[in-house]
Amino acid sequence: MKNLIVLNSILNLILITNLDFTKQQKKQNKVLGKRKNNDEVDTKMLQIQQNYQKDLLNKKQKLEENENQKDMDFKTDKEEIENELHKLLMG
Repeated sequence: MKNLIVLNSILNLILITNLDFTKQQKKQNKVLGKRKNNDEVDTKMLQIQQNYQKDLLNKKQKLEENENQKDMDFKTDKEEIENELHKLLMG
């Protein structure tokens, strides 16, 4: 009878240990899942930030190109006007 009680106690202990282990594994899996999700979110946020920076850089370059083109156009227009005035004055 004593052996049966001891055996029953040991089995209960093993069962409790297994349940605790399973609970612990589930918790770890949840944590790992959250970390994975957080890593995915971090990666997406980084990609969004990089794309945003690229877009800003492209827009800045286009603005600079447009400004340079405007300066060139202005200089060309100024030269043409000066030439026309010179022609008119010299007759």
